Amino acid sequence: MSTEEQDLTARRDALTALGVEPEGVYFDHGFTGRNKNRAGLREALAACRAGDTFVATKLDRLARSVRDAHETSGDLASREGMKVAKANGRLRGKQPKLTVKQEAHLLELHDAGEYTMTEMAELFSISRSTIYRAVERGQRRAAEPLRS
Repeated sequence: MSTEEQDLTARRDALTALGVEPEGVYFDHGFTGRNKNRAGLREALAACRAGDTFVATKLDRLARSVRDAHETSGDLASREGMKVAKANGRLRGKQPKLTVKQEAHLLELHDAGEYTMTEMAELFSISRSTIYRAVERGQRRAAEPLRS
């Protein structure tokens, strides 16, 4: 058995002893200290979910420098922070360009055919692509069956 295989076996055993399931173990193979493109670490971070505990057998397996450790912990915290903010209604995403009333008015003007797309874009101070999306939403709503 090679030294690398012995090292991986020792790390796998240590993680198992800490309660980590075998499918939750990730390794990087053949990377030097300066290489930040570590597929195993990326996969492990991507697999983390709310309430999970991230385990590394040694700190040098997680990060190559203090700055690297800080960035990695920030990545983990921001995933969790975004979920908490979304659950509390503070992470709402991009706000619509038009209010519901403005979109309804835009759809009326579009259906009447009195204005070109460029004129409506200028009138509402929006792009033509925003108009196309609004018209598409309106058509989808019109095609939905009425619920009683």
